[in-house]
Amino acid sequence: MPPRSLLVALLIVGGVSGGCTSTTIYDFDERLRTIDGDPFHYMTSSSFGVHFLMEPLPLFGDGTMDRALGEFEDSALELRGYNIRIAETETTTYWWILPPITFLFPPVLSKVYGDIEFEASALEDAEGIEVQEPDLRR
Repeated sequence: MPPRSLLVALLIVGGVSGGCTSTTIYDFDERLRTIDGDPFHYMTSSSFGVHFLMEPLPLFGDGTMDRALGEFEDSALELRGYNIRIAETETTTYWWILPPITFLFPPVLSKVYGDIEFEASALEDAEGIEVQEPDLRR
């Protein structure tokens, strides 16, 4: 594949997948409880984008930590959450996938992990939030 076609393909893939954010809640149901006896929920939010020169300059989408934190906060507000605790954050720049093109236009993925308490009825009203039951049998 000629370099020009490769760059066009990268831009098309970046444009299609750019701006991707997601939020997942792991619902431990009755298996885990907080100290107060409330159900325990663990939430992850992630954002993906293609940036320019490994700097927080998004071209397609926004993979910055600010975007991932904003997604986490928006989801927590939608769920009317309280006692929100961010446990971990991470940002990964995938510059090594397709050098030298990804030296200039690296894909960036940021994730925020934390626990959140909310009323059970709020989960039924939430839209666009994926709910999973974790497998604790390991």
